[in-house]
Amino acid sequence: MKVLNASISTSVDLHECREYIAVLPLGSVEYHGEHLPIAIDSLIALRLAEELSERLDVIDDVCMLVLQPINYGFSVEWSDLFSVSLRPETLLNVLRDLHSSLSKTRGFKGLLILNAHGGNTSIVDVFIREATFILRSRAAAVDIWKLAKQLGLEYCHACPLEVELAKYLGVETYGGGDVSEARLSPKDYIAYASAGPGCFGKELGLGEFMDSLINAFREAVKHIIKTSQH
Repeated sequence: MKVLNASISTSVDLHECREYIAVLPLGSVEYHGEHLPIAIDSLIALRLAEELSERLDVIDDVCMLVLQPINYGFSVEWSDLFSVSLRPETLLNVLRDLHSSLSKTRGFKGLLILNAHGGNTSIVDVFIREATFILRSRAAAVDIWKLAKQLGLEYCHACPLEVELAKYLGVETYGGGDVSEARLSPKDYIAYASAGPGCFGKELGLGEFMDSLINAFREAVKHIIKTSQH
């Protein structure tokens, strides 16, 4: 499976592909403690989209096109500390417009959203349902923090796992804040805008997390290919 990247690939490269799946990284710009960049979600989304696309097995004669990320999401929780947020309806309309535009291009097989910001989850869910049941189009999403929650990590914001994931992906981290003991309680989560960085739930290792992300990404690609054949 050939992987193209919108930051370096040309239209000639794309036209050499009979069909392609567009991978759209989705992140945010908001407070992430003293130890992570405010754009860490977007940086992780892009690097993870590239990494997972490269690690795909050869599933079909389809190219993967990694698009540039949507850097801004729905981030109202940290506005007192720092966030640059879109309204939910704005983000939903951006997803609709990008999908509509891609649908008109030659060889487009489907859209796969790689979401790395928890505040975007419900909006992405609405878009996927709309694309599937109203537009009758091929779309899927891999939501990294929704997946983490399914694995038992109930909440993570600028937590040790996010730091570890960023370093694994080669994303430069800043500051020297120690988050090794940043364990929150469910009570903190209810008012987490004032709780600071941390996590609660199962201690999830990076290896298990990456394996699950790879599997989820592979299954999302298979879903797009399968539904496009009907």
